[in-house]
Amino acid sequence: IGATLPVAAGTALAAKLRDEARVTLAFIGDGGTNTGDFHEALNLAAAAWVPLVVIVENNGYAYSTPTSTHTRLTSLAQRAAAYGIPGSSVDGNDVAAVYGATHAAIERARGGGGPALIEARTFRMSGHSEADSAEYVPVDTLIEWAQRDPITQFEARLVAGGTLTDERKAAILARVAAEVEDAVRYAEASPPPDPESLAVHVFSDDGTGAIKPRRLPPPLADRRQRVGAPTIPIAPEAPGANETNGMGGGNGAHGTATMNGMYGANGANGASDAGNTGNISDPSPHEEVVGH
Repeated sequence: IGATLPVAAGTALAAKLRDEARVTLAFIGDGGTNTGDFHEALNLAAAAWVPLVVIVENNGYAYSTPTSTHTRLTSLAQRAAAYGIPGSSVDGNDVAAVYGATHAAIERARGGGGPALIEARTFRMSGHSEADSAEYVPVDTLIEWAQRDPITQFEARLVAGGTLTDERKAAILARVAAEVEDAVRYAEASPPPDPESLAVHVFSDDGTGAIKPRRLPPPLADRRQRVGAPTIPIAPEAPGANETNGMGGGNGAHGTATMNGMYGANGANGASDAGNTGNISDPSPHEEVVGH
């Protein structure tokens, strides 16, 4: 969905700031490309030139809405041009084609070539969810795409090339069946998880599940220090005593490390989160807390 792409753009930006040779790979459906989050994330990724590769699975329907009715584009890869990044379109049912396009985009991004958008043309052979019977899909369309099944096509290619023999196929199927059965037995025999482990690997990296601020790596810490920002996120502070005209009926200009927007370090609202001009109650000079 579109809401995941800003997160992906953020992880890609973090990798760039930390000078890590990492690439973020994100997936989205055709309908999700119409959301504001999609456009904001791609614009940010392009402007900051981060290592992000977005694969759009164009399966012909945004839930029950045909792609042809929610966009005038003949290819969703054309969206890339709006952000000045490479865009390509591949047969999403061709395993080798998808791998080749993805590998090329990842290596380019890892080498500093910036983000890329890949459209994988495919089809959803079932409903959008268990509650969706997909009766809106013409039967002829389902029959046509069934003949282009990616697994069947790839298997045929491996057989034709002499890579996959009957014996090897039988061995693979037996191994996979055994792995699945073993996983099912393990899950059924395992006790319910300890409620205390709910936050493990969510709020901290040490496995304890403790909720605590994470110290920033040197590049980010140095940048925050240069602008006078704290190197460790701190809890929101109460608004200053002389503040007026707040948003939504509340108090106005906020102190350091508040939850919304970019705020001044001396209790003056540097920018309004809702587009309204924040009134500065403390006229003393202040620095902006960037990216808080």
